[in-house]
Amino acid sequence: MVKIPDLTNKQLVSQLEKYGKIMRQLVAERDKRAAAKDSDDLYTKAELAERQAAREAATPAASDGSGDNLLSFDEDELSAMEDKAQEAKAKSEEDDEEVRVTQLLQLSKEDLAALQANKKKIQKKG
Repeated sequence: MVKIPDLTNKQLVSQLEKYGKIMRQLVAERDKRAAAKDSDDLYTKAELAERQAAREAATPAASDGSGDNLLSFDEDELSAMEDKAQEAKAKSEEDDEEVRVTQLLQLSKEDLAALQANKKKIQKKG
């Protein structure tokens, strides 16, 4: 496994083309499914947040006729949004941790030889 900064320019362009093609195919399939039955489970968390904001902006607020523009907040909805934000943050931290673990497991030949020698010493003692 190679780190992204270690890719050559040619390798980088190749990866962009490869994953760009896959991304276009995935989006086309999602668009077909959304045309048949638009469902929230077809979208990423970020896209869902954008769609929700667009829905809220499109629906005008109900007016009581008093002429005052009052803003009211639904506490349950706010707490649900905060929970989702915390889950997203926790998930991104987990993703970062996975990257760190993957990077830690990439050993040089010298490191691997030292670990194997240490393992043999431990086995001899045990």
